[in-house]
Amino acid sequence: THKMSTQAEATKNDVISPPVARRDEEKVCFAGVGPADWDAKMPRQSNDSSEKLLDPPVAIPDPYGWLRDDTRENKEILDYLRAENEYS
Repeated sequence: THKMSTQAEATKNDVISPPVARRDEEKVCFAGVGPADWDAKMPRQSNDSSEKLLDPPVAIPDPYGWLRDDTRENKEILDYLRAENEYS
C-alpha cells in the first residue's frame, strides 16, 4: 500500500504538496468493436455517431484506470480520494 501525506500531518512551516496518484503503466482499455460476447446493452459509442468503430480494437493506455471502483469499497482508492479532498 502507499502512504499518502495529509494536510493534517503538516506543520505550519511545511510546504503542503498534493497527493500523487500512482500510475499503472500496464493498464489499458480498448477502443473499437467489442468482443463477440459483448453485452449489446453496453454501448461502444454514441448513438449519434456515424463513424465506424475500429476493427480490430486498439489498446489505449489507461494508467489511472485503477481509480475506478463502482463498489466504493477499495481502501487504496478511498484513501487517495480522502487525501485529495483534504488537500483541496
